[in-house]
Amino acid sequence: MTVATGVKATDGRHYQLEFCTGDNYVTAWIKLNRRPVGCAKLLLHESIAELADIQIFNRVPILSRLFQTFPLSLFAKDFRCRGIGSLFLSAVCDHLRNSGISRIEGTMSGDIERLTRWYRRAGFEVDHVSKAISKVLVVPN
Repeated sequence: MTVATGVKATDGRHYQLEFCTGDNYVTAWIKLNRRPVGCAKLLLHESIAELADIQIFNRVPILSRLFQTFPLSLFAKDFRCRGIGSLFLSAVCDHLRNSGISRIEGTMSGDIERLTRWYRRAGFEVDHVSKAISKVLVVPN
């Protein structure tokens, strides 16, 4: 099942959110003008979602194929560090909550210090030693 919705970011742009849900997975996309700027992959285990991956792309082409002969850096936009990832994570949590998922868990990899701050700001519990993250999602009645 695919669900699509929109959200306005702090940069004033309207982003499209797309959630594809199967029996044991959710794949989420955040797009600008139908072009993906980020994605998230989650595995579902009963009422728990395991966050396998979430990312905002650092280089996204913003022009048509007509300009593909030019270097990508001339016509690419960096979507990182602009609050889009926080908006996207919040939307993913909302979608899971509305789907009856009661908890989201995962493991951090990469820049652990930066990710620790990011997940904590988003309301996650973070175990800095094991790099585990978790958040209880209040399921609506």
